[in-house]
Amino acid sequence: MIRKQLVLSIFLALGVTQAGVQAAPATVSEQQLPDFTYQGRLEESGLPASGSYDFTFTLWDSLSGGSQIGSMISEFDYPVVNGVFTVDLFFPGAFAGEQRYLEVTVNGTVLPRQPVATTPVAQYAMNGVEGPQGPAGPAGPAGADGAQGEQGP
Repeated sequence: MIRKQLVLSIFLALGVTQAGVQAAPATVSEQQLPDFTYQGRLEESGLPASGSYDFTFTLWDSLSGGSQIGSMISEFDYPVVNGVFTVDLFFPGAFAGEQRYLEVTVNGTVLPRQPVATTPVAQYAMNGVEGPQGPAGPAGPAGADGAQGEQGP
């Protein structure tokens, strides 16, 4: 069996799904949102993979051993194009301030767990405090004169 490598990149989805969130600066005590977008790079024999692959995603409370948090998410016959795939994951109630680890299985091969990290700027970008209006830009050129309209009464 050809050994598969997965170079992991985790990007958090913007918090647009949470309605009614107050605009406030991000702090360390803030909880991570339960949904995020996971983007990975899959290689076979050192080359970018392409085709359909079976993926499973599980969330854990430790880098090895430990307890699974929430349900397994399965994506069968999932497309990988030029080595890249992107999937939206949702683990409700899983993030309450503790470190979590994502385990990915590709076509039955379990890959090492990766820590899930949040980026406060990305998490709160849509909820930030609005800044002052910037200066107006220079006036553009005048447009062409139009035709004379009809005379009024």
